Amino acid sequence: MESIIIPKFFIEEVYRRIYEKYPDASTLSLLRNTGTAIGSALFKGLLGETAMEKGIEEHYSIALKFFEGAYASMGFGNAKITYKNGVVFNIEIVNNFESVMLKNLGTTRAIPELTIGLLQGYLSSMTERRVEIQVLETLAKGSQKDLFEARIYEYAR
Repeated sequence: MESIIIPKFFIEEVYRRIYEKYPDASTLSLLRNTGTAIGSALFKGLLGETAMEKGIEEHYSIALKFFEGAYASMGFGNAKITYKNGVVFNIEIVNNFESVMLKNLGTTRAIPELTIGLLQGYLSSMTERRVEIQVLETLAKGSQKDLFEARIYEYAR
């Protein structure tokens, strides 16, 4: 698989322009949808067929560990995902790159849209269900880490 490397300061400049000049709903939706596409491609492109051969719930622990490793190796932060019960995942991310950028920009009302989309895309592909992400805590709003709760719904995406 081919890759490109983009220096973090390039991405920081994109965020600066978004939040200083174009912080409207459609731009923020674009960030979330970009994350959803990345998350879905991450699961399907690198783990999908192997995981699906084992059956849906049997592959959760492998797929979650894979996500944690991939997230860290891409430089996004240190993620820990816990499968709480049949419909809830708890996600903790320390040093989430997107939230660090938002905090540095001083945007206390902003939430990490790309991260939400990435989690949503990955978990939705993994579970083959609709997933909704709730932000519980974030660096940009003064927390020491990002905390999310993902809920899995019975109906397809």
